[in-house]
Amino acid sequence: MKQGQFPAILNLMDLNGKNGFKLDGEASGDSSGYSVSAAGDINGDGVSDLLIGAAHHASNTGRSYVVFGGPGVGSSGLISLSGLNGSNGFKLDGEAVNDFSGWSVNTAGDINGDGVSDLLVGAYYHASGTGRSYVVFGGPGVGSSGLI
Repeated sequence: MKQGQFPAILNLMDLNGKNGFKLDGEASGDSSGYSVSAAGDINGDGVSDLLIGAAHHASNTGRSYVVFGGPGVGSSGLISLSGLNGSNGFKLDGEAVNDFSGWSVNTAGDINGDGVSDLLVGAYYHASGTGRSYVVFGGPGVGSSGLI
């Protein structure tokens, strides 16, 4: 097998940082990974980022995660979403219990025309089922505190 080629079947438990990586959720029952998406380049560094939803986090308030791409991302084979701290990505918390924020997540493209990708997060049960969607503008420094 040539370097860079993969076998016909790749067992996901064999991801080791050289052939990909795993992203572990924070808590039992969070449902991290229920929704996943490319995030575009949310922080404007020229590298694509990832967006992961966990709609059942904190009594179904929901939480979404942005993992910044870049050299060495996932090189250990595992990223723990609890370790996002603003330099490697950040967390987006839902508004209220039973909102299910992060049920759906996606890139929004560059919705405000500033040249940087933006995010779209859905909370389908906000206000007892009325629902709410959120657009988070990207840019240098977005999520630098680790939590939005």
